[in-house]
Amino acid sequence: IGNDGAIVVQHRTGLKSSHPIVCHRMPVKGSKKPSVDIARLRDILSPHVGQDTLVIYERIGQIFQSTKATAFSMGYQRGVIESLCVSLNLPYLDVPPKEWQAEMFIGTPEMKTKDDKRDTKGMSAVAARRLHPELDLTFPGMKKPFHDGLCDALLIGDYAIRKNL
Repeated sequence: IGNDGAIVVQHRTGLKSSHPIVCHRMPVKGSKKPSVDIARLRDILSPHVGQDTLVIYERIGQIFQSTKATAFSMGYQRGVIESLCVSLNLPYLDVPPKEWQAEMFIGTPEMKTKDDKRDTKGMSAVAARRLHPELDLTFPGMKKPFHDGLCDALLIGDYAIRKNL
């Protein structure tokens, strides 16, 4: 969830699967005030109707030092995703960040930000690279070494597979 989020489609057999992992940027429209592009999101989700599918995403709570606009946008996107899942009859589940991170960060060295907080973005990138060395963790045109929304989405999918959700 988030304007800089990502959507990852993985097969339930996970790393053993012959099915490729498909990655999408969260579809957004507008540049001045971006918002989720509901029609494009529906187009990404609808091919999975009638398949053994689970839509799983991070449970969004209060984000430290986020603006009211960011909190509203994240809540709005959660509502959009849930509404699309209900209308498409796709089962869905939200997972608290601490829950999936506790599982997926096992074996990942603890990292800190400049202000001495836990660097979950960096840890997510390290864990995603370890589990998916074959994947490019960026999208076309990116200058950063990884897309943190993509890393999180991959790991949330891996978490669902590990937990057999």
